[in-house]
Amino acid sequence: MVIHGESIKIIPIENIAYFFAEGKYAFLVNTKGDRYLVDTTLEKLIEKLNPLEFFRINRLLLLSIIVFMRCIPGLNAGLKLISILLSKKILLLL
Repeated sequence: MVIHGESIKIIPIENIAYFFAEGKYAFLVNTKGDRYLVDTTLEKLIEKLNPLEFFRINRLLLLSIIVFMRCIPGLNAGLKLISILLSKKILLLL
């Protein structure tokens, strides 16, 4: 569940590209690139999420393995997917 304006929205797990932290806040980014505030921390998210579906790249980023694996097989394709999904700000942190 994410905060969307004055309401709460449910995002299906297969539509989540990644979670990231910015300051005291955690955000979810879906596969369309929409960004939503999440009412928890990345530490609590990693405890709740299936480790076969998400992995923590660094202290600020949890990446969806499902989305990563949807790309064309091969290292270059995977790197292209990451660069498409992640904002330039997050890429600089990797």
